[in-house]
Amino acid sequence: MNNPKPIWRVYGESLIVDECAGKVYAGPHADDLPFFAPCFVITAWNPLSEQLCEVENRRRNADLLRCLQSCTDQVLAVSGQSACGDWKEDSFLVTGIEQSDVLELAKEFRQRAIFRLDDEQKYVVDLDGNVRDQVARCQSCT
Repeated sequence: MNNPKPIWRVYGESLIVDECAGKVYAGPHADDLPFFAPCFVITAWNPLSEQLCEVENRRRNADLLRCLQSCTDQVLAVSGQSACGDWKEDSFLVTGIEQSDVLELAKEFRQRAIFRLDDEQKYVVDLDGNVRDQVARCQSCT
């Protein structure tokens, strides 16, 4: 029988991608961050893993974007996705905002966690501010 990976490990394996610019901000051969670190990645997509339709997910993310833009002008649309590409959620990479404020938004939009990116590491941070997983932000292909 296969043991499923803990959810935090699955999150930790996520790639952070800017499809418009063709950049990877966390994953194999990651590019430099577009803003000064730390940066955070948050979404309103699929609250607590409840699969919503695309229209509802886009509406929720539009609401989140308005909240983020009221806090900082350093917001970039990205996606969080699995390495194999079978899962993807539209997200936002932000800086110029405190981690505690990003976590409050994550709670409001019913998410389990956010990502914190610095120049070297990617952290999965739960809603209580605990680091649940940590990996190199720039992973080399093996």
